[in-house]
Amino acid sequence: MIYANGEVNEASFGPYGLRGFNCVVGDTVVGVSAAATEPADPSQPPMDRVVDGIGTQSLASPSRDWDPVEPFPPGIPSQVGLRICGAGYVAILPESGTTEWVFDVAARTVQPIESNTLEMVQSPTFMRPGDQAQASDGTTLYVRNFDGRTVRRQGLGLWEETGLVLDGVWSTDSATWGLDGTRHEFVKVT
Repeated sequence: MIYANGEVNEASFGPYGLRGFNCVVGDTVVGVSAAATEPADPSQPPMDRVVDGIGTQSLASPSRDWDPVEPFPPGIPSQVGLRICGAGYVAILPESGTTEWVFDVAARTVQPIESNTLEMVQSPTFMRPGDQAQASDGTTLYVRNFDGRTVRRQGLGLWEETGLVLDGVWSTDSATWGLDGTRHEFVKVT
């Protein structure tokens, strides 16, 4: 971490090393790790992964120490990287199916919900700048898919089409904007 005054403070990648992913949600970094499980056939390599740790760290005072989230339900499936960093939450997505596990950052709880994320979001593993934006209302999340199709989710509701095809989506304090590449101009999304 590099502070505004130029001071450098060493910070760890995540609470459990390089076995997972991090999401920044508000002023909190959430780290989720997954461990390989043994397959039913011992001749096969471990493939399936389950969440084996969740930790948080405040960006207001970052350090090498992470605050573990305990307890959380055992057996949460996770293909490392399938996630949505949302408005106040981190969604841990399955490789298939409709059940995602949601970590509520404020309540520090994990619960399953039914969703259409894997149907509506093309690649929840790789979000570049401009692929995801949280609206100024604090609850709506926009995702631009690789084909430009832009979808939105309010809170933990189902994803819905916006009808927009954009080259990128970004939010300011007052609005969400998308880049319409065919017209070479920004359009107001919210």
